[in-house]
Amino acid sequence: MGTAGDVPLTGDFNADGRTDFAVWRPSNGVWYVLGIATQQWGTAGDVPVSGNFGGDPRADFVVWRPSSGTWYGLGLFTTQWGTAGDIPV
Repeated sequence: MGTAGDVPLTGDFNADGRTDFAVWRPSNGVWYVLGIATQQWGTAGDVPVSGNFGGDPRADFVVWRPSSGTWYGLGLFTTQWGTAGDIPV
């Protein structure tokens, strides 16, 4: 899993209490979570963010779009919060 240019991420994507290996591919906006999921979420220029934003035990698929300062959480939210030059952590 993973190719040149992929962005490595971690999170508990299946809620088993263990951190999972994941990468996000900027060229196609697809998340690849080892043995768990392949999910298209995001576009070129987005920044993937790993974390639990939904309040359940699972990590969520979230991207931040620097061009608009907007956060997109798959099935959760779309929130404009940020300005040019910000970096999500």
